[in-house]
Amino acid sequence: MFADVIEENYQEGDVWCHDYHLLFLLRLLKEKRPNMRVGWFLHTPFPSSETYRIMSSRSHLLTAVLVADLVGCYFLCFHTYDYARNFVSACTHILGLQGTLVGVQDQGRVTRIAAYPIGIDSQRFVQTVQLLDVQNPIKELEGRFGGKKIAMPTRTEVSMYKKLARHVHEIVGQISGRFGTPTLVPVHFLDQLLDFNTLCTLYTVAYVALITSVIDGMNLVSYEFVACQASKKGVLVLSEFVGATQSLGAGAILVNPWNITDVASSILYVLDMPSEEKEKRHNHNFMHVITHTCQKWPETFLSELDDTVAEAQLRTKQIPPQLQTELAVNRYRCSSNRMFILNFEDYNVWLAVEHGVFIRTADKNGSQNLTNNIHTDWIASVKLHETSIVWSYKCSDLLNHLRTGPISNASVDIVQGERSVEIRVNGVSKGVGIHDILGQVIRDIDMKLLIDYVLCVGHFFPKAMAVGC
Repeated sequence: MFADVIEENYQEGDVWCHDYHLLFLLRLLKEKRPNMRVGWFLHTPFPSSETYRIMSSRSHLLTAVLVADLVGCYFLCFHTYDYARNFVSACTHILGLQGTLVGVQDQGRVTRIAAYPIGIDSQRFVQTVQLLDVQNPIKELEGRFGGKKIAMPTRTEVSMYKKLARHVHEIVGQISGRFGTPTLVPVHFLDQLLDFNTLCTLYTVAYVALITSVIDGMNLVSYEFVACQASKKGVLVLSEFVGATQSLGAGAILVNPWNITDVASSILYVLDMPSEEKEKRHNHNFMHVITHTCQKWPETFLSELDDTVAEAQLRTKQIPPQLQTELAVNRYRCSSNRMFILNFEDYNVWLAVEHGVFIRTADKNGSQNLTNNIHTDWIASVKLHETSIVWSYKCSDLLNHLRTGPISNASVDIVQGERSVEIRVNGVSKGVGIHDILGQVIRDIDMKLLIDYVLCVGHFFPKAMAVGC
C-alpha cells in the first residue's frame, strides 16, 4: 500500500523511509523505480550480529534493505555508530558481504551507512521555561517538593508500558509504606500525560534526571531535561544502554541499570557533586543539544544522501570499459614504439613491487627505491613489507577500527581490495610507479621516438580487466 501511494505521487526527488515498520518498502520502491534516491532511518537499536543471527528470517530482512545499485543510490542511517557497525557486521557474518569504510558492498553495488542521531526542538524548551506561566509553578514546586523524587512515564499508550506501570505502582506503594509518614510522601508517581508547560516545569525543578532504560534507541527525554536546565545546571544520570550516551555521555554520569548498587552510588555522587563540576557537565551537553536539533537533523541527512548520489556517479565514471580486443590489435599494428605494462608475476622484464616504490630492471639484480622521504614510523614493531601492511580478511570490522586507531593521524592511505585491506604511505600508487619507470626507461636507452602504444593488463582496478590505448 505504501509503495503504491508513493508510486502514484512520486516526483523527482528523495524518498525517506523511517523505522523497521517499513523495512520491506525499500525493495518495493527500488523495483518500481530503480533510479529512485532512497534513504532509510532506523529509530530503534540494531542488535549485534551474534544476537541478530538467531532470527529465522535474518537473511531475508537484511537483503530487504540492501537494494542499492550504481544508479539508484541508497543511504541507511542509524542513531549511533554502534548500531551502524552492528548492521555492517551482520551483513558480513550472515550474508558474507564485504564491509567498506562507507558501508556494505555487494558485487560492486554499495549501500552507504552512517550514524546521524536525531535531536529535539531545543529552542522551544528554552523559550517555554522563560514564560511566566512556567516560572510561577517552578517556584511553587521548589518549595513543596524539595528533596523528593518525581517519577513520570513517557509512553502511556503502549501496552507493555501499561503492564510496567502496574508494577511501578506496586513498588511506589512499598516505598511509601516503608519510608513515608503522615506528612511525607517520598515518591510522587504521575501516571498521566502532561501538557508541555507542566513537563518543562518538572524538568526545570529537578536537580537530577535518572534514566535507567535497559535498552533504548536514543531517549530524547535526556535531551529535553538538558534543554530546561540552563539555570540550575542539573545532572543527568544516564543508562549506558541508550543511544544518547554517544551524544551526552561526556557530560552525564553513566550507569549500568542492572547494577543497583552502581545506580545508588551514582545518585549519591551526583547529589554531593560540586557546583563547578555540575556546570561543566551541563555546559558540554547543553551545547550539543542546542546545536544538534531536530531541524538540523533532516538537513544533514538529505545532504549526506546528495553526497551518496555524487559518489555513486563518480564511482560509475571511474570504472573503465572492457578492453575492445579488435581495436587494441589494430592500434598495435599501426604503432611503431610500443610498451606493455603487466601487473602480474613471473615475467623476466622490469619488475615493480609495492606499487612501484621498488623496481628491478631486466639487466640488474638489485632493487632501487624510486620514492624518497617515506615515513614508516607508523608500522611500529610489526614485521611487514618495507612500506605497507596488507591484511587478507573476511571480517570488515577491521576497516572500522583502522580509521579510529593509532594510525588514524599517520601519513598513510587505507586502501580496500576485493578481500584485503592495505595500509600504505601517502603518495604511493601504481600510477606513480609507472611514471617513474617510464622516465628511467627513456633515460637508459636514450629513447628518441615517442611511445605511441601502451597496453596495461592486470589487477589495476577493482575488477580485473585490460585497458589499451
